[in-house]
Amino acid sequence: MPLAATLLLVLNDHVLKSSGLVPGAITGKLSDFAGLFVFTLLLYVALDALTLRASSTRLRAPSAWGAALVTAAGFSLVKLAPPVN
Repeated sequence: MPLAATLLLVLNDHVLKSSGLVPGAITGKLSDFAGLFVFTLLLYVALDALTLRASSTRLRAPSAWGAALVTAAGFSLVKLAPPVN
C-alpha cells in the first residue's frame, strides 16, 4: 500500500496533472489522499525510530492514530490558514 500510494502521488503530480486528461478537482484530491497516507506512515515510522534511540528507557512508541491526528491537523492548517500555507 505505501508503495502504491507513493507511485500514485508521483504519477498524479508528474503525468496526470500536466496531461489535461483528468480534471483538476480529481488530480487535486488524488494528491491529497496519497500524500496524507504516505506522510502519516512516514511520520509514524520516524517517530518510532526516534523513540528507539531517545534514551536507555524507551519512550512509549507513537500510535498510528497519533500520527494520523498530527497529519490531519497539519493538513487542515495548510488548507485553512493562509499564513501557514
